[in-house]
Amino acid sequence: MIRVLIIDDSPLIRALLKDILSKEEDIGVVGAVRDPTIARERFKEFSPDVILLDLVMPIMDGLEFFKGLMAYRPTPVIFLSKFIEEGDPVYEEAMANGAFAIVEKPGSRNEKAYASFGPAFIETIRRAYEARDEISRRARNRFLRRSSY
Repeated sequence: MIRVLIIDDSPLIRALLKDILSKEEDIGVVGAVRDPTIARERFKEFSPDVILLDLVMPIMDGLEFFKGLMAYRPTPVIFLSKFIEEGDPVYEEAMANGAFAIVEKPGSRNEKAYASFGPAFIETIRRAYEARDEISRRARNRFLRRSSY
């Protein structure tokens, strides 16, 4: 079972993602929290394989949390955003720091949104899970490069 942690300040998005993921036999949501400070406090309890992380949040932004996470315990992270696109400096920084993907958040709970968002999103989670060893290796290499003189 792929253990997924959802970190997003929107209750609607958390509920939508939990609903989408609940339909998959090989994916389980181990937690859904409103901000990264809660996730950080309960990280060992959640022990996720993949994290779905909102990029822009009020208390601590997703990128700040992500950088700390990759130094502490490299974990595949799929960023969620409505506003960031490829070429945006925040997008480039997230990818340069080891994000697995950045996915546009679904816009609503209607069936059409599910149909267009769900299958590709589920596949991205499965690919992130399969890439976890490679993500960990790359994070260690980035850390070593930054630490060397």
